[in-house]
Amino acid sequence: MNPKNLLYGALLGLILACGDETSPTESQPLIEPLFACESGVAGPYTCLGIDLMGHLSLGGMDATAGNDCWGWTDPATGKEYALMGLNNGTAFVDVTVANDPVYLGKLPTQTVSSVWRDIKVYRQYALIVADRAEDHGVQIFDLTRLRGVSAPTIFDADAHFDGLDSAHNIAVNEDSGYAFAVGA
Repeated sequence: MNPKNLLYGALLGLILACGDETSPTESQPLIEPLFACESGVAGPYTCLGIDLMGHLSLGGMDATAGNDCWGWTDPATGKEYALMGLNNGTAFVDVTVANDPVYLGKLPTQTVSSVWRDIKVYRQYALIVADRAEDHGVQIFDLTRLRGVSAPTIFDADAHFDGLDSAHNIAVNEDSGYAFAVGA
């Protein structure tokens, strides 16, 4: 296996370790990591003081590469989600229980596979761009659709903005609500 792909496979797991640094309470028990970061290693992966809390393989998400991860907390349910950029779409993972990530499904790419996909969230909407993916534009996905999903699902975009070809990144000004394509 390509070491770069192995690293991307670990990306989601390492990101799951980032989170609330408050002390555990009765309603928030201490959750043991899958692998603690010790001597610069968490299981088979290098680490910089970040424990590996959980892991999902790229193959389990029907992908061969990953490159970006963003998050969203549902204000109505308190559930936490990781939005993972894959070579062929965007995966949605319930990470509410850090050491038990649940793959909920994927929004396939708008056009063709890309080595770079970027995601940002505005309110409850994920805005997704892909670099070097002709006619990809911006996929818009309403994250409230993840509520109640219990089996991996293939999702459709709620909207698609085709006023640009492809973009390397996207940024959102949360005060104004404007999104900016970067490297388009």
